[in-house]
Amino acid sequence: MLSLMCYKKGEDKLDMGKNTMRLLCASLSLAVICWLAEGTLSKTDAKKGATKKMEEKKLHSDKNVQDRGLVVVDPKAKDIILEHKSYCSKKMKERHFSGDVLGYITPWNNHGYDIAKLFGNKFTLISPVWLQVKRRGKERFQFTGLHDADQGVVFFFFKYELQYCYRLVPRILFDGWTYQDFESVFGSEDEIEELSKNMVLLAKNENFDGFVVEVWSQLGNQKRTTNQPGMFTKKEFDQLASAIDSFSLMTYDYSAPHRPGPNSPLPWVRACVELLDPDSKWRKKILLGLNFYGMDYSALGTSGEPILGSSSDEALDVKCRLQENVDDGPSTAEILLNRKDWHLFDEHLHKEEKMGCSGRAHGMVFTKHRYNPWHTWHFVACYIIVWQYIETLKEHKPKIVWDEQIAEHYFEYKKNKGGKHAVFYPTLKSVQLRLELAKELGTGISIWELGQGLDYFYDLL
Repeated sequence: MLSLMCYKKGEDKLDMGKNTMRLLCASLSLAVICWLAEGTLSKTDAKKGATKKMEEKKLHSDKNVQDRGLVVVDPKAKDIILEHKSYCSKKMKERHFSGDVLGYITPWNNHGYDIAKLFGNKFTLISPVWLQVKRRGKERFQFTGLHDADQGVVFFFFKYELQYCYRLVPRILFDGWTYQDFESVFGSEDEIEELSKNMVLLAKNENFDGFVVEVWSQLGNQKRTTNQPGMFTKKEFDQLASAIDSFSLMTYDYSAPHRPGPNSPLPWVRACVELLDPDSKWRKKILLGLNFYGMDYSALGTSGEPILGSSSDEALDVKCRLQENVDDGPSTAEILLNRKDWHLFDEHLHKEEKMGCSGRAHGMVFTKHRYNPWHTWHFVACYIIVWQYIETLKEHKPKIVWDEQIAEHYFEYKKNKGGKHAVFYPTLKSVQLRLELAKELGTGISIWELGQGLDYFYDLL
């Protein structure tokens, strides 16, 4: 997924005029293919479970996480539990990352507002997930979601009272639009002008500094073609780069319930950026995406009985080849992370054939030497955010493992009834390495979403 941002200063604020819309139209009219991402939160995810008593620091620290020696490849579960709320209060207004930093906020996760208030100086862009635009007929558009903006009045107060300098750029979804709607609107000068005028008027009336316009994920599978690596490629990027202020690139959700594994393999993140802008002409406009949530995977056997555990009521089939002569089957992590059998990057395939730039690649490949062919397992996955992650660490006290190839941590745990799980969740080390990669590539970053991760992550920004 990739989102576009337009924002301007002063009287030129949000000048999404005809030229930008024409360029957007030109790229949208191309045949595209989408590797769809699953959502990370729903309103029901805000429910919290019972907690086991285990020590967590309530007071903030005078030192940042680097000075406390917490950015390591071998963290202990007890240290994460103890320290995760203890950010450095003395340096919470200092920036350590020089590029643009965009933070997404959802209205059903109030802790995201808290993070924006506490660490406002570390962000250059804040995007509340508030708005939708519906097409009600020819040259007729309705904007919804402003009730969520009304609930954010206190948020606005903090922005101006504390003199934070980030731009407020709510996300807009093209809600309920068909491919024909996109073709009709962006093929008509009158419709382009009417939509642009309505967006500018909304921004002025609501004191927005611009918008994050989410288009490509809305198109989805509405129009497909073969032999295209992704729904947004270098061609579309080059067409839009001079007219768009920033591109929010979804370099996470590499894996999904139907294709389980790591969240954001570091070599793949690099490849996504380099494929879009190999000559580094527009790197400052690319916001490399960071996930502040994780995934909890388990598996069901072909009989439907849980053999590795279950943490969600959604089971999706994947084709895997399982080890021969193993009575109980491999562990979840063995299935997902066995590097002898899993090839992220096949040297015999061209990068552009292997990877698209929409936050996707083809996924895992298993060799037939070690696994029986076409044995079907039903993988089960659930998204996991901060309180679920901490509760899992408290209950199971797992050993946290570092995978050098993907530059992510994961751990396994076992349910009381015998089910096994593998959890991939960001850590200080994995976040730091992605920030270092963004600095090396010359990009900014975007975070989905504020309030899902551990509070001490923001010491790194």
